[in-house]
Formats: sequence, C-alpha cells, structure tokens
Amino acid sequence: MSFLCNHPREESPMHRGAPRRMKIGLFSRERMMKNLKKIFSSYDHKNLDYKFPIFLAIYVTWRLLLLNFNSAEIGDFYNFLLLARDITTGKFPIFTNRLPFYPLLLAIGLPFLDGVLWGRILSLVFSVGILILTYKIAILFSANKNIAFLTVALLTLNPIFAHDSLRALSEAPFVFFVMLTFYLYYRKDVPWRGIFLGTSALLAAMTRFEGYLLIPAVLVGLIVQKRWRDISTVLAIFLVPVIILWGRHQILTGEPPLLIQYLPQILVGPRMFDLLHLYAMHVVFMAGFPLGALWVYMGLKDGLSKQFQQYLPLLVFLALELFLIYKVHPAHRYFNALVPFFSFFLALGLLKEYSLKKIHMPVISVILLSFFIYGSLKFQPFFVVGTIFSAISTTIFTLLVIFIMVLSSKKINFAYFKPLTVFFVVLAGIVLSTSIVLYRQYDYYTVTEASKFVLQKEGRVAWSDETGVSTWYLRERGIGLSEDLNDDEQWVWLKKNSVDYVLVTNEYNEGAELTVVKNVQYRSKFRLVKRFSWNQDQKIALWLKEMGILDEKHMPVVHRDFSEVYEIIG
Repeated sequence: MSFLCNHPREESPMHRGAPRRMKIGLFSRERMMKNLKKIFSSYDHKNLDYKFPIFLAIYVTWRLLLLNFNSAEIGDFYNFLLLARDITTGKFPIFTNRLPFYPLLLAIGLPFLDGVLWGRILSLVFSVGILILTYKIAILFSANKNIAFLTVALLTLNPIFAHDSLRALSEAPFVFFVMLTFYLYYRKDVPWRGIFLGTSALLAAMTRFEGYLLIPAVLVGLIVQKRWRDISTVLAIFLVPVIILWGRHQILTGEPPLLIQYLPQILVGPRMFDLLHLYAMHVVFMAGFPLGALWVYMGLKDGLSKQFQQYLPLLVFLALELFLIYKVHPAHRYFNALVPFFSFFLALGLLKEYSLKKIHMPVISVILLSFFIYGSLKFQPFFVVGTIFSAISTTIFTLLVIFIMVLSSKKINFAYFKPLTVFFVVLAGIVLSTSIVLYRQYDYYTVTEASKFVLQKEGRVAWSDETGVSTWYLRERGIGLSEDLNDDEQWVWLKKNSVDYVLVTNEYNEGAELTVVKNVQYRSKFRLVKRFSWNQDQKIALWLKEMGILDEKHMPVVHRDFSEVYEIIG
C-alpha cells in the first residue's frame, strides 16, 4: 500500500537539441505546471476513471433539485445570519459562542441573494468539495480507485452527512477545511506546505471550535517527520490571528474567550453515565448503519497494521474529537468531521480481505444489532428520527447482512457474497438517509411560517423563541423577550413596547417564554389569529407502548410543533 502516487519524471523535449534560451524559458513553465498538477491531482490522467466525475455530476444535480427541499433551516443558522447582517453594515460583532468565519462567508452573498438561499448554496459548494477531498484522500491512503469511489458513495449515503449537508449550517465548511488540512498534510510534495496547512487549520478553527484539535494532530505528524520549518510556519499562521481575536474579545467584554472558559470543564468535568450508551451508539452508528462498526474495525485494523505512522496524525485527531464529544454532548452534528474517515475504513473493510475469523462475524453482528435496537428504543437518537420506519428498515437490512455473513462461515467462497454485502450496505444507507431527510424536513416549519405570516400584518410584534427565526424575519418590526418575567410583568412589558401581535412557539424555548397569552386572567386581552402546527405520526410507538415494549419514560420524541399568532385587543 502506498500513500503517495509517484509521478514518473518526464524529460522535456526541450532538453534535446534546443537553444539554451528556449530550454530555460520553457523548463521553468514546465516546472510550474508540474507543481500545479501535484497540488490538484493524485492520479495519472492517462488512466482517468470517469466513474467519480459522473457520480459527482449526479450528486450536484440531485442537490440542486433539493436546494429548497427543507421548509426552514435549523440550529444557529439564523443567528449566524444576524451576525452576517451586522458585518454587511460595517460592524464586526463580538463573537462569544459563535466564530467569525461562517458569518463572513454569509455576509459575502447577503447583498445579492436571500440569506437562506445563499446559506444553502454555500453548503452545496462545500459538500462537493468534501466529496472531492474524500476521494483524493482515500486514493492517497489506499492507492485503489475502487475503495476511493466506494468511500465517497458511502459518505453520500451516510445519514449524518446526508442530513447535515442539506442544511445551511457551519458543518459543511468546517468539514471541508478539516479534509483539506489532512489532504495537504498527506500530500508532502505540495509547495509552501506549511503556509497552506496553517491557513487551512486556521479557517477550520475559525468555523467551529473543534478545528483547534487539528493543530495538535498536525504537529504530532510534523514532529515525527522532523519538519521543523513547517512546524514554525503552521504555528505562526495559526496563532497570530487567534491571539488577535482572543485579545479583542477580552478587551471588549472583559472576559476570556468561551473556549478558555469551558476548557477546564471539558478536561476534568464529569460525564453523566446515562449518556454513555447514547455516546456509544453514535460511535457505532457513525459508519451509517448498525453493523458498519464491524467493517470499520476491520478496515482500521488492516490500515494500521501496514501504515501506522502515516495514520498517526489522523488517529490523534479522531481520538481528540471523540474525547471532546464525550465530554461535551453526544449530538450527531459533532460527528460530522469523523464521518468521511469512518466511511473510508468502512469501504476498506468491505473490499479488503477480512481480518476477523469468519465464525466470529455473525456473533459480533448479533451483539451490535441488539445493542443498537435496545439503545434506539431507550434513547431515540437522531438516526432513529423518532419513527419506527428507519428502525425497521435498519433491522431488515442488517438481518440480511447477518445472513450473508453466516453463509461465509460455511465452506463457501465468500468472494461471491462480497458484492451482495456491499449492495445491502448501500441499500440500507439509501433507506436510512431518505427516512431521516424526510422526517427532519419540517424542523422549524411552524415558527418560520408564523413569522412570515405576521410579517404581513401592520403593527409591532413580540416573540420569545430562541431559534433566531423570528428575530431574522421580524427584526425591523418588533422585539424579542430576552428576560424571565412573570405573567403580570410580561403584560406590562408588552404594553410598554406598544406591541400589537404576539408570536408564541414551542419549537425551541430554552430561555424566556411568553406565557401571558395562556393566563386565564389575561386571556380576554388576546385573540388567536392563526395557528401553525405539524404532528409526527406516532401510531406504531403507541402500539409498542400498549404491548409493554415502551413505557411513558422511553416513548419516542413526539414532534407536535406549533406556533401561534395572537392579536392584542385589550
């Protein structure tokens, strides 16, 4: 196995029988072109494989068709948009729990396009970049185009990547810069390597806090290689902007940056035991389906047995990322940067010779499946999406894979079953990804529609949701409740701010909530104008409850989202 594809040195035709001035002039251009090819190519163009470009074209077409598939965006996107709006007006806001690079990207397109549309376009562009870099890194790791192609296919079908890449979130640019950093690291022939490495790691760290983990990972590899000049260059490019940003934050707020405040808690803080199972489930599921961990293990074992030192920086990053997620919270979005690498090890395990004894495979498969089903019923994590549809589909396809592996323990050539195994893995990925994308399509739907609706009314509006949706759409029309007040105080606050309409939602309320509209004493002072709701079907979950399989505590998360617009008439 070779990490780098060696390009044979071709002698220039100008080196034979040509005037010296022609040799010098053309030779310099030839060297420049060779350097460019080294940066942007990792395979021989004479033996070009068109499967990946065709796959990429299909992916881009599919993503363009789904550009406006989701009814609204989720997470902190609207809060990022608010920061981007400040930047377009000449203000550089104080970044506390959010970093500056993603708002800067959003600010570029805000003067020309709708903010939500521009965010989705950015996610599409960076997602394509992730696939390209994943393909190239897989070739560097394996020198095998089939493994690289399967890696990209498994990545696109991974439920975590399929869902988050469709969203206008900071995850896509972050993962892109993580992959770019490792690509630049493993391409040792890249000119100005230290400059590019430091810049890429810096942009990742300025997009999400996890990007800081790239520095120790890269430094470990450079120290092993004794690349002292690259080390000093990476540290200089990375640390100078970080220190400036941190210093600005300290001066303006009088407090240390959020990362410094949370660092002691991350390093020595306790971890709740009841989240260990959920954390383990996410790690097992990161390959895209329950049994993926089995092949990931085999692929990782195969790779490390041959190229441990080459994998060392990647292993450091994976270990630090997994530790950070364990200490913070096992939410699916924190695993995005790990999914491309797990997809590679999954592909490696599927296509390489298996390193486990065949008789052990069915036993391990049953254990993994049982672990997944139990955890799904107890915790209802992201990839079960609160419905039994994906759990049933996962079980069916997993049982088929187990059946294939049982056959492999007999005296039958397993090579005949390997393509069938890959087929069922891909099929399981399609079903799971589709179910999750469809289910999560209506997140923040009601609060978005309610905000657009009340925007058409005349008068001032008050709201209390923490999503940032109302603030983005209604920022010029009203005020958000930002402090905890009792119902009497809320009524005084509404009258003091001359509010005509009140928007109430249950989509996301971690802070203050406008409860005065439900108070019997003030009910006559409000008139319901319109209610927006969306309910997820829970018939199968209720049937499982009647059968005694689920109790009230472990019922799936029921999505009964609503947003209501009230007019003040009193």
